[in-house]
Amino acid sequence: MPGRLRLVCFPRVRFLLAHALLAAATCTQAAEPSYFKFSDLMSSDSGRALHDPAVKLYWATQPTPEFAEVAPPDVYARRGPFSNAGGQAYCVGAFEDTLKTLISDARSRGYDAVINLQAAVDGQPSNDKEGFRCAGDRRVKVALWSQFAMTPAAVQRMAEADERSTRTPPRQAPANAMFIPLAPIFASPEARRILGPDIHVFTGVVAPKYGKRYGPDSYSESASNRDVGDEGACRQAVLESLKSMVKDAEERGLNAIIKVRSFFDDRYAPVITDAECRQRQLMMGKYSVSLQASLASIDDDSIGFAPMPARPAAKDAFFMPLGPILESPEARAILGSDVKAYWEFKAPKYSRHKKPEVYAEDVKLGALTREEACRQAVLKTLSEMVSNARDGKFDSIIRIRSYLGEKYAPVPTDVECKVAKNEAVVELRATLVRQ
Repeated sequence: MPGRLRLVCFPRVRFLLAHALLAAATCTQAAEPSYFKFSDLMSSDSGRALHDPAVKLYWATQPTPEFAEVAPPDVYARRGPFSNAGGQAYCVGAFEDTLKTLISDARSRGYDAVINLQAAVDGQPSNDKEGFRCAGDRRVKVALWSQFAMTPAAVQRMAEADERSTRTPPRQAPANAMFIPLAPIFASPEARRILGPDIHVFTGVVAPKYGKRYGPDSYSESASNRDVGDEGACRQAVLESLKSMVKDAEERGLNAIIKVRSFFDDRYAPVITDAECRQRQLMMGKYSVSLQASLASIDDDSIGFAPMPARPAAKDAFFMPLGPILESPEARAILGSDVKAYWEFKAPKYSRHKKPEVYAEDVKLGALTREEACRQAVLKTLSEMVSNARDGKFDSIIRIRSYLGEKYAPVPTDVECKVAKNEAVVELRATLVRQ
């Protein structure tokens, strides 16, 4: 009829239109999250297949026994494989892949239990310990929050494995490799700058007593031999690996890198103090190393601090005892009843902390002696620390030490005070924590 349009759909058009409508319907369904209980998922055939006799799982709703070692909490999140079933199948697949990766990592690092297993929301444990909600689509990830743990038997197995690894028979380096000692590199000024004053590194299988441990993990880096030669390239690759370790330690709030060893192609170097360094294939002039290490939290008392070699005070500076100043009535008045101060290596257990900072203050001499002016500068610095602690809702200032010119005083109970241009200056380094 005149004035009327007729729409003709060819078979191919109808086919595409049908699929577009089906996809739209699927997306609409996926937008509605479904609830999944951990108990139901683990009792399914595919869930039971995830059980690993070497790693026992303890969900957050289950009672957990005491363990010899517990790692810091971590979050794992994975996508599942493609599924023609779509919808809920994506959620189940993502959950199973996340749990499978988590169990595999625990086993490879020597842990024999995973505890406090629960869903994670925005990197934190979910309020729901029983399960999780998931809107199924191909991009969905399921996140799980947990901690790895070791029974005494697992700790013993790890110690025995470390001891066996020290008896590795000598072997020749491949034609494209060389061995270089680690200790001189880690003792170098470049390494000390990377580590800073708060991170400590320990090579080999001997480590101080630690509270928490994460790892071991492998750190691989490369460097060019241009202008530095082959050995210089290997040395730089070690330092780049150290940077990666320090970055991970700082992000996890840990202060030690322990059991650093060369670990190329899943083999330790025959000498535990050496690193194996290889020229990369198809990349002339590039050398790489692969180091295995664990990250840990250690008490200062466990580090085995040897007294620092005596050194003269900086120009126009002198040393005086820090303790009597921080124990004085003036210091107690500054601290009040809500903030505590700990100097030297003393520190209580704490739940959260702020990255260590340096606090510097000066006082005009005027009619004051240099000792009196320095004492006032210490108290003025303490006042700044206390103010920052209260602003950040911290209740303790720990590991207060003199740090003038980015150098600790050789005696940890002393403060180094610089007197110049009619003023006294002190710099104290400290960490704010909440117990």
